[in-house]
Amino acid sequence: MTPTPASHRIAPGAFIVGACGIVVQVVLIRELLVTFQGNELVIGVILANWLLTEAAGAVAGERLARGKAPLAYYNWLLVFSAFAFPLVIIAGRGAALLLGVPQGAAWGFSELFLLSFFLLAPLGVPHGALFSLSCQLYPQKDGTARIYVLETAGTVFGALVLTFLLLWQVNTMAIAVYTTIFLLALAWLVAFPAKRLLTRYATPIFLLAMIISGAWLGAALDKSSLMLRFAEEVVFNQNSLHGNLTVTRAAEQVTFFYDGRFMASAPMPDLVLAEETAHFPLLAHHNPQKVLLLSGGLGGIIPEILKHPVQQLDYVEVDPLIWQAGKQFIPNWKTLLRDKRVRPLTGDARLLLQHGLGRYDVVLLGPLDPASLELNRLFSREFFELVRNNLNPGGIFAFSVPGSLVYLGPELLELNRVMYHTAKSVFARVHLIPGDRNLFLALTDEATGITAMDAVRRLTERRFDNKVVNCRLSKISLRGTTPDLG
Repeated sequence: MTPTPASHRIAPGAFIVGACGIVVQVVLIRELLVTFQGNELVIGVILANWLLTEAAGAVAGERLARGKAPLAYYNWLLVFSAFAFPLVIIAGRGAALLLGVPQGAAWGFSELFLLSFFLLAPLGVPHGALFSLSCQLYPQKDGTARIYVLETAGTVFGALVLTFLLLWQVNTMAIAVYTTIFLLALAWLVAFPAKRLLTRYATPIFLLAMIISGAWLGAALDKSSLMLRFAEEVVFNQNSLHGNLTVTRAAEQVTFFYDGRFMASAPMPDLVLAEETAHFPLLAHHNPQKVLLLSGGLGGIIPEILKHPVQQLDYVEVDPLIWQAGKQFIPNWKTLLRDKRVRPLTGDARLLLQHGLGRYDVVLLGPLDPASLELNRLFSREFFELVRNNLNPGGIFAFSVPGSLVYLGPELLELNRVMYHTAKSVFARVHLIPGDRNLFLALTDEATGITAMDAVRRLTERRFDNKVVNCRLSKISLRGTTPDLG
């Protein structure tokens, strides 16, 4: 192939395409993970579709390179990718609304595969085609190897910038807008010779103007497109290295979503869940002075714990972004964290317990579901053993999983059965208190256990108000038999 005047710009172009490619890939994975409220299986499907679309694009790009104007195809693919990126994000956020999928509903595998494929194709196909075209346009004998190295170097650079700068400093749509700017600038530089005076001065002016306006445009697009996903006013949306936290507002009530899944609401939380999570385990202990809460504090559990004779409450969240949102949107959050009994901690629960936080009378696992590999680590035998090793004699570990007061289907029954037998293999005794969430009390001491009358007596002695637990204590014996889980 005869080198074109713009061929020497293909090498830096490969670097930019590689950097933008990894940004597009990571941002879309995180966005679609929120859309599908998914886990590692969703990530696997998304990556598989990305590879499929990239491969299809590479084949198409090879055929385009044999045409009469490969450089024109290269430029048009850059322009198409530039505008497709923000549009795909908007489409992903509005997918559930457009397809009539209710908020919080699970997506089927076929829906996940097909929708993610069609959302990724407008970006994966051009990215693969750009690689094939770059290899053909680069005027060197070892052009393919050089383009591959340059694009890989760009991928590494883009990953570092995204991870340590953009992800937790810039909103998603602003990242998309800046990526659009760089791709359009690359298309401009490839299309026009740098010797032209107009191009020499127009390019930096264009970039400066777009960078200045990019933050404003990104913020506006981010807020408006998020309303497609949550159908409520979005007052907070930010990414961290761990996930995405969104806060919506309806009247005076705010709702917290983490990676698209419901976390908590305020200032009127789920009082039933908060009281049952805190009071049943703490009433089962004769003197709970030192308590560890692993996640779930936004849901009103902390004030309920502090109603007991607790001298120290260690509260752990893996993502510091949760602290920031709590301080901003929960009226009494700062007051709670200033309480001398409360010690806020940030980090992975397993690592903190392995390094030794001390020994506790009661350990509470917040209302989490074992819906991903990350969360499943907190429902494993190994984690239960860590908790047991950090409990005082007579200590109690409490956790809950989805249940039902009416009927447990096969999947829920199997989940509860696995949880019961896993806890029973580690602890001396395990009780189950049925509800919409089945609450498990795992005891280190075989003799530990109280009757409903003991719980009522302790409730009276501790002199605190509650609206739910005192009604249920008359119906539940903490010493009673556990429902047959097989």
